[in-house]
Amino acid sequence: MQINRLNPLRRVSTPAFIVLLLLLAGGAGAQVPDWDPRWPSVERVLTGCDPQQVHEFQRLSAVLSKNPNDEDARVNRGVAAHRLAKKSRYGDYLDWLAAKDLEAAVKLDPKDFTAWHNYGDLNYASGDDWVHNSHANAQRALWAFNHAIALNPKSARTYLGRGWTYYELNDQAHADADFQKALQLDPSLRADMQKEIANIQERHRRVGTAIVPTVVQPAQESARNNASNAKGVYPEQTLAHMNLSPNLTAEQLWNMGQSLDQRKQTGQAAAVFLKCSEMGHIRCTSALGQMYDQGDGVPLDRIRAVWYLTRAANGGNRGAEYEIGVYWEEGEVLPLDQKKAMEWYMKSAQQGFPQGERRIGLAYEFGESLPRSRPMAIEWLSKAAAQGDGIVLGSNSNPTQPEYPRAISRHGRVQRLLSKSLSDTVCGAPDTPDRRRLQCERLQPQRGG
Repeated sequence: MQINRLNPLRRVSTPAFIVLLLLLAGGAGAQVPDWDPRWPSVERVLTGCDPQQVHEFQRLSAVLSKNPNDEDARVNRGVAAHRLAKKSRYGDYLDWLAAKDLEAAVKLDPKDFTAWHNYGDLNYASGDDWVHNSHANAQRALWAFNHAIALNPKSARTYLGRGWTYYELNDQAHADADFQKALQLDPSLRADMQKEIANIQERHRRVGTAIVPTVVQPAQESARNNASNAKGVYPEQTLAHMNLSPNLTAEQLWNMGQSLDQRKQTGQAAAVFLKCSEMGHIRCTSALGQMYDQGDGVPLDRIRAVWYLTRAANGGNRGAEYEIGVYWEEGEVLPLDQKKAMEWYMKSAQQGFPQGERRIGLAYEFGESLPRSRPMAIEWLSKAAAQGDGIVLGSNSNPTQPEYPRAISRHGRVQRLLSKSLSDTVCGAPDTPDRRRLQCERLQPQRGG
């Protein structure tokens, strides 16, 4: 399921003499940038591999020797290394190099669909350690496929790859939804899909893990099964049973979804939000992400939440920008990255989102990825407080840094208590239990904010 750019239009041109010089340089490390000297030699690892593929791998290595920041070469060498790994006795080393290349590529260009897809494919193909209940590769694959789909929601092969990953993790509901989407986009993928599903089932049989044998259930049966096994039903299934007029505009669907949500018909609201999200409505996309984030009307699914919220945040939705900042700061679904978290918080705050304003104010107060500044803290916290959300911090307040938390609240939960030294400036009793909602700490945002 690899997607690459090795074609005449985007091929990286490299003078033949550069390749020749590198091949004559002597050491294996000189031929292949980023090759770990502790690994077996390049020659040994590539023994028995297809000569044409080896030549392409060496050519791309030559390009990277000249310019390590050539993003196209990073993607293409990553793909080439992964292909070679399938035939080499030492394929793990080539896959490790492929991972390094693709990780470098997405850092150079976070909007490169091809890099994200292939990073997902690489992690899926690397497999998981079911014996020790380790699924890190599958989780990375989902993370990468989510990014790829956000960038290109019409890629059938990416949906298929993500579906296989969900199936590998025994998450059939998500797998079926992705398989259906993949076949809707490209019906010719059915044979590939069924072949890999059989391989997954065989792997699970060998290690003794259970997996539901159903593949792409009919919508009615799938909806019944999920209704009995989850607190919510996936909106794809609910939507199949709703007779929505095809003439409704995205804005009309948004208004309908809001009305259903307000009447506590959250399952149907999620289905309507899904429909208008597919039409490009950013607030619908954000609302659906928030519902997955909270398990409200749909199954609690943080991975899907991040996927939808990322799309909405990239579209400028201020509520989604804030939520993505929380995910980067929590480091659960997304890798822990305080700097990225603060960038998203700032985008949200600059659009007047009160939770974002409060978070930026706290960051200035305690120098979290921003320079410490009491005037800036007061400015941002005052903006948040003016909207009914935030901490009123006076110029004479003197909170103690070690006990004071980041004060991120998520789904109405406060992760840490505010320090007693701020009890006079924070509404709510200072002895409030850690998991109890502080009414003043965060306003419940309007869905789709």
